[in-house]
Amino acid sequence: MSINNILKRCHLGGRVLKTAVAVTLAVTIAYYLELDRISLAAIVAVFTVQRTFYHSILQSAGKLGSVLLGAVLGSSLGVLWGSHPLNYGLVTILVIIACLKFNLQQQVPIALVTAVYMITGQSGGFEQGIFFEQIILALLGAISALAVNYFFTPDHKKEVENKIRTIDYELRKMLEEISLKITKPQEEKELDFFERSTQLRKKIEESIGMAKLFREEQKFHFAEENLADIYRNILRAFDYFLDSLEEMYRLLIRMNTEVPQSAHLSRLLMIMQKLQRNALLNKKNPYTIIDHAIHNLEQMYDNMELPVTREEFKSRASLYHIFKEIKRYYRKIKNLPYIKS
Repeated sequence: MSINNILKRCHLGGRVLKTAVAVTLAVTIAYYLELDRISLAAIVAVFTVQRTFYHSILQSAGKLGSVLLGAVLGSSLGVLWGSHPLNYGLVTILVIIACLKFNLQQQVPIALVTAVYMITGQSGGFEQGIFFEQIILALLGAISALAVNYFFTPDHKKEVENKIRTIDYELRKMLEEISLKITKPQEEKELDFFERSTQLRKKIEESIGMAKLFREEQKFHFAEENLADIYRNILRAFDYFLDSLEEMYRLLIRMNTEVPQSAHLSRLLMIMQKLQRNALLNKKNPYTIIDHAIHNLEQMYDNMELPVTREEFKSRASLYHIFKEIKRYYRKIKNLPYIKS
């Protein structure tokens, strides 16, 4: 069994492994420096490891500030009243109030742990060595977590690009499905189309979240400053495409008789597939020719004879609105950003 399979079975993700490595690194360095109470370094490392290096920097700054706050309050009360049980309750109140005052709500646990350590260490009088040792241990935990996060941060750029290609493929498959069924309205329509659409929308939302993580990483890669925004715009366009495809399929379900223009729209949908793929890869598209073809189809609709039966009227109306959706889809393709890879 491979390591990846073992990790999946145990529900261990990358962040769990990064945390374990950061804790091990922090404790090892603390042992090497012969520091006491090394658990503080481990605790700070646990809370500092994040999904991105940028988030780790923000967390490490907050952790160091909270450690310093807890050290000052704990040392002060330890010197004044020693390790009396009431002193621990008092320092808890003071730490929480101070964290709220300085907008460090998320750092309350670290500040409290540090304060409790300091009360115990300073109960016989102020010990400068213990005070600075706590600061060093907190630094070790934060720096270890930052180092691990820097070297083991997932390649969110590659992940987002892979997601975009997968979603693009699935959207084009849905276009193909509509293209095939539009010329055969009598055939039974598969309603799982909307279930697949719902799943694809979830993928788009997840990918947008991943693009946000990539945007945070770009703060340290100035050459790719706007790349995450481009990817998010692509994913938003995909969301629009999905809305349009769902509407086309709803209209397709209402059709139950053949309409002569169905074959033209079927071919146009197949062309949309290629246009979308080319636009995403920054390949040249024959937009002038397509514009002319769409104009000819519009004139064809204007010159159509009136429908004879009610069924023909319903099918033709649905087909006309599908044509309108295709034109919207086409306009979005013309403005689709491309993958810069």
